[in-house]
Amino acid sequence: MNKIKIAGAILLLAAGMAQAAIWTSATTDWNSTNAWYTGNVPNGYGEWAQINSATHPNLGGQTITLGQSSGYSLQTTGAGNRIFSNGALNFSRNLGDAFANDLHIASTGTASFQVPINFTRSASDTIATRIRLHGNASQVTFVEPITWSNSQLQFYNVSTTVNRMILVKKTVTGSTPGRNLWASAASANSRITFQGAIQATTNNINFQIGAGSGRIIFDNATGAVADASLSGLYLAGNLQVNRDDMIDTDLFLNGTGGYWNLGGHNNKITGALTVSGTADDTWTIDFGNAAGEALWFADSSGKTWNSSDTLDLDGFVFGTDELRFGTDANGLTAAQLGMITVDGSSVSGLSLDNSGYLIPEPSTVGLIGLSAVMAFFLRRIRM
Repeated sequence: MNKIKIAGAILLLAAGMAQAAIWTSATTDWNSTNAWYTGNVPNGYGEWAQINSATHPNLGGQTITLGQSSGYSLQTTGAGNRIFSNGALNFSRNLGDAFANDLHIASTGTASFQVPINFTRSASDTIATRIRLHGNASQVTFVEPITWSNSQLQFYNVSTTVNRMILVKKTVTGSTPGRNLWASAASANSRITFQGAIQATTNNINFQIGAGSGRIIFDNATGAVADASLSGLYLAGNLQVNRDDMIDTDLFLNGTGGYWNLGGHNNKITGALTVSGTADDTWTIDFGNAAGEALWFADSSGKTWNSSDTLDLDGFVFGTDELRFGTDANGLTAAQLGMITVDGSSVSGLSLDNSGYLIPEPSTVGLIGLSAVMAFFLRRIRM
């Protein structure tokens, strides 16, 4: 049954390429030669592994290193579930090694990594490292912390099956300036959920949400996902927050447009806002039907807002919802205020009150309701 696989591995070895190790399911012990068709236990640079059956690899309390000059380092294929436990995984490549899906989840069952994982290169490199959930794959869960250094780390979900997701339950920490985190849920059914903080141990590391039809979800019960240690959160895709105060850094709306669903939650700790699309782009912040959502930014009057772009407030109700910039009337410029629309329509005379809250001009009162505006100002007085 596996003669073809064995022959393929032998050919790779004969060609002087990375050593291929294909799982046998004869044992759960990663460090047993019986676990691999080639008899080669993968652990070191130049080696990669394929787990092609339902199994629960036990790493034996060791840190297993995988990585090669081209192609994936670890791949799951076939049906059934997999659990990686008892140890740690280290994905390591050399400077200049080709771009690849370092961790490639192509199995139709679930994959659970119950071990810490580190992604690195031998030196700071512009070539990215990628975690990919394949088109027909099921859910992959990272139970323990993830760290990355010396290259951009990418989470990429292209699964086309409804609600199949990459679930990251703990912290994700970067340590190399300029080597950022990137996440994209490419297909409409795909999801990437972060339940821990995305953080940096040094300056000049940001989190980029790339374009895609799926959703990036922030759902951290103990604090912000986009941590204050980051240099910023860049939004060019679709973001959903499931809790209050999920963003504690500057927000950059970039690319060709994006969408932020507040989902009935407040975010009062956001940094400043930059709006810098390519041209004639629209970003939507969805206040939805929930009553009294509050979104506060720091003073953003000194930040770049491209004049041809639009910030649309979907479902925003003056007197019920709050949008705030800074703590006084100078948190946005007149030009920036002119780029804001509500439900796709311009609202003339928008300004900030003396506490930085977005308000309409008096002539708009008849359109939005006197009672709502009165409630708005009464809340400001009580604060």
